[in-house]
Amino acid sequence: MFLDEIQVVEEFGQVVNSLYLKGNVDVYLTGSNSKVQSKDIAGKVEREYVTIPMFPLSFKEYLSAWEKPISQGGYDDLYDNYLTYSSFPNALSFRNAPAYDSWDKAALRKYLNDLYEKIVLKDIIENKKISDVSRLESVIKFMADNISKETSINNIANAMTSSGRKIDNKTVESYIEAFCDSFVLYKANRYDVKGKEFLKTQNKYYLVDLGLRYLLLGDKKTDSGKMLENVVYLELLRRGYNVHIGKVGSKEVDFVAEGANGTEYYQVSETIRSKDTFAREVASLDAIGDHNPKFILTRDYETASHNGIKIQNVLKWLAGQE
Repeated sequence: MFLDEIQVVEEFGQVVNSLYLKGNVDVYLTGSNSKVQSKDIAGKVEREYVTIPMFPLSFKEYLSAWEKPISQGGYDDLYDNYLTYSSFPNALSFRNAPAYDSWDKAALRKYLNDLYEKIVLKDIIENKKISDVSRLESVIKFMADNISKETSINNIANAMTSSGRKIDNKTVESYIEAFCDSFVLYKANRYDVKGKEFLKTQNKYYLVDLGLRYLLLGDKKTDSGKMLENVVYLELLRRGYNVHIGKVGSKEVDFVAEGANGTEYYQVSETIRSKDTFAREVASLDAIGDHNPKFILTRDYETASHNGIKIQNVLKWLAGQE
């Protein structure tokens, strides 16, 4: 039995529990992101349950929607579309197939705007009882502009206050929590690889869909490497990893990914063709003393290995062609 929008049913736990009395029943609950969380279900349903995380399309799934043969250059074109025109499944209905670069951009923008307003205005504002909508939107625009960057609640509050949007730490923390509860943002904690402990400051946040970033900020440029990092982070979550930001002494590792088969380490870089960039990315992984798998993911199509570090093209990795 599938019960959708379960959060609108008062005492829904009693309904679910009664269904199990019939026997031979599987129950699936879905609901608006910010209004029903796993912690809410745990207190109301007298059964063990499994949470099934849902994400927008992976790059591999996105590629499967195109019928024409995809060349190496086509991967690059479609990756740009994947970022710009959204990874939400319904976004593909606004393309003029089979062309890579022909879209009904006005209709797509309206779709994304409606989706954004439903999440922000309907879910978050109503559930969190937020009165200052413009300040809430200022926070999500700030976060969209700073994806994949180390930050803290205090840094966010100070930066926004300096830009003329005065806001205190407690309010920022409440807003960020609301966006994370609604899966608009994902928080990655910093982890000391050598000390085997989590650090309290300078976490990173990632956006669920980069098409939303273009909706919120227009064509405002950002480091393409940061957007690539955002894509890789979500892909690691899709593949079932718990993902953290790694610290090794004074060096940083983009991702510490803990999965069923152990821990893996990832560096993500748009290109490593320059000697300085290559040396920097390798140094962070070389500083890790254990022998768990280590990867550098890059847009470069040359593949290699270095001191046991596997260097892969990130688009092929995303497409499942490791």
